[in-house]
Amino acid sequence: MSRIANAPVEIPAGVEVALNGSEVSIKGTKGTLTRNIHNDVEVTQEGTSLKSSAVNNAKQSIAQAGTTRALLSNMVLGVTQGFEKKLTLVGVGLRQQQARKLISCNVFEVLHMDCLGAELIGSQIRWGADIS
Repeated sequence: MSRIANAPVEIPAGVEVALNGSEVSIKGTKGTLTRNIHNDVEVTQEGTSLKSSAVNNAKQSIAQAGTTRALLSNMVLGVTQGFEKKLTLVGVGLRQQQARKLISCNVFEVLHMDCLGAELIGSQIRWGADIS
């Protein structure tokens, strides 16, 4: 059995889980996520935790059980806390600035990149070269 699949996924308060055959829906304060589960994996809810297990002892089934457990954990995290991506620019000659809906980056005045939608995704530039 996969060591990752053996660890249950804890369901925090305020999160609802619906198991419908091979489909798992997780609903929380940040939204709802739905995923189809591989045929070689069985997902069960035991109290306030989710457990994924392989249907048979095939190597593929065991691997899919671990992957499913990781996906379920990320779904719970996504509907409770949301996701965050950070970009760190390291080096000399990097300059970035943020204007309303545009992040503009210059690298040695040779490469110029503009990213749209900065205001929509809630990005901000911190001191130095961190963009989150």
